[in-house]
Amino acid sequence: MSEDQDPDETTRDVGRAWSTDPHEMAIRSLGRGIAALRKTVDELEQGEIEMARTERKLGDAQRDMNNAGDSALDRLMASLETLIAETQLMKLSAGTLRAGLSERAEYIDELKRSLERERRRAETDQLTGMPNRHWLERAMRRVMEDAETASLILLDIDRFKRINDRLGHDVGDKVIRAVAKLMTNVMRVKELATVARWGGEEFLVLLPGHDITQAATLAERIRRTVEQARIVRAGTKEPIATVTLSAGVSALRSDDDETSWLKRADAALYRAKRSGRNRVEIEKVR
Repeated sequence: MSEDQDPDETTRDVGRAWSTDPHEMAIRSLGRGIAALRKTVDELEQGEIEMARTERKLGDAQRDMNNAGDSALDRLMASLETLIAETQLMKLSAGTLRAGLSERAEYIDELKRSLERERRRAETDQLTGMPNRHWLERAMRRVMEDAETASLILLDIDRFKRINDRLGHDVGDKVIRAVAKLMTNVMRVKELATVARWGGEEFLVLLPGHDITQAATLAERIRRTVEQARIVRAGTKEPIATVTLSAGVSALRSDDDETSWLKRADAALYRAKRSGRNRVEIEKVR
């Protein structure tokens, strides 16, 4: 929940349509490359089948020639020459196909490398280096499909607009990076859990296998870690500002979709802000 918004607004854009993969074009390109490679393989296999058939014909012609009388010699020799010529053409065709297969295989490898680079860029927040909202949306879907128990924590840097207005956006970026690092350090002991930058001054922690009590305990640990940290200016080492977090926690329900699960965490975060900030609130029990 951004502090620039009217506090009476219910939620921000948690109900928006889920984003399309930004590397969809690269995926389509890879698909076209794979189709081209498959076509080449099919052509090569067909060429090898035809070559084997021609070689069998050569063998048959050789046997016919050995069994034929002198009167059939000319006919058999002509047939043999034709088959030899066909075999040479088939070998040449197979060689060309193999060269094409090699070139297309190299093309596929390069497409895979490009796709992997694009995937990493698309799923990484450039300011903090942690996973971004796009990655997290996909991770939430996987958790909802696979996990029986899961929770999430939505966190927001308190009075961040004031930090930007008073100290500048460069300092604001430094604060975001520092908070991201502190949160990542806390989360390193949690297997499968992920902390990501949700956007702006907001972060989201996805916790498969954690109930709401466990998630709230972790949220409090993160809040306390940030509150106790000293974020200082480079060079002078002077404290930048007192930085705190507010957090909202919600647990996955059987009838949830991505939006409903996130909205409950957002509502809890809203209550934390309205209750004085620098605190953790859990979703209301229905």
